[in-house]
Amino acid sequence: MKPWIIVFRKELKDLFRDRRTISLLSIPVLLLFLSPLAFFFAAFARTVKEAQTYLGLLVLAALTPSMIQMVLQSKVQNLELLLPIWSHNYLINEVLRGEPLSLAQWTLPSAGALLAGGLLAALAGRLYRKPDFIF
Repeated sequence: MKPWIIVFRKELKDLFRDRRTISLLSIPVLLLFLSPLAFFFAAFARTVKEAQTYLGLLVLAALTPSMIQMVLQSKVQNLELLLPIWSHNYLINEVLRGEPLSLAQWTLPSAGALLAGGLLAALAGRLYRKPDFIF
């Protein structure tokens, strides 16, 4: 085995041992949910100004559950980990507190975000395929 491969493997092990790094790696997965969500809601706007209004309200609606969770400081159950924004906020809070997390608590938020993002991307794609929708 080449020496640089051994060094690379060791660095990857050290990288994934740190929970903050894994938490940071889950954020791009959340973006795969947020992008189709923004496209889906912006599809219903007729003007750019109207789309900006919708997206501003969407940000507020997305942050409201996270604010509630931060105030209540409640533990999230297994099925709640599939809710994209709620579960990622919980994941970041637990990492910052130094709480131990199971493998399911790492993978379920990403799986929920990818599933919801794929569904929203498919719905937005169906809307944009209609000729009368765009013109």
